[in-house]
Amino acid sequence: MKRKLHHNLVSWLVVGNLSLFAVLYLRHLQGEDPVSIALVLVGIVIGAILPFFDHFIHFYFVSPHEATSQRFKVKLKSRKFIDALSLVKATSDERESRVFHNLTFLVTALLLMVFVVTSTRNLFGWSLVLSLWFHLVSSQTIDMMHRKNINSWISPFHHSVSPKNQKLVLVFQWFIFLAATLL
Repeated sequence: MKRKLHHNLVSWLVVGNLSLFAVLYLRHLQGEDPVSIALVLVGIVIGAILPFFDHFIHFYFVSPHEATSQRFKVKLKSRKFIDALSLVKATSDERESRVFHNLTFLVTALLLMVFVVTSTRNLFGWSLVLSLWFHLVSSQTIDMMHRKNINSWISPFHHSVSPKNQKLVLVFQWFIFLAATLL
């Protein structure tokens, strides 16, 4: 089940970011030079990958002495990269407090996205913040489907939020994403 959900998240991110590129292309990139198009693609890739660095920050800075962190480092040192990534995937539910997967970062990312989308025409910045926001909201949606809640995203500030309010939060975030994408 967990493997299927991870596969679904990756597939969702790929399809969603390709759709984001298509929308940005149709709205802003027609007739642009290849460098602008390449910068948009780079922004989308960075935005999509950045939240995955939570795990590495956890292993190296937040809990470097934890057993999983030690196993991860051993796998990297022995150049077993696929095994290390498999370990990250298999143990991802163990890491409750993550840098990019919490309310503080969500609010920061939202403010950054609104600022970039409303104040600049830099398509690299647009693609990066929109892709980042897409990843974060997609992860919350997968959590809602898998765990039936997104309390782990809100936990530093509230112990629990009702399921109805959690769904409203998700709908609001998707609305913000769609509105920002279509600007």
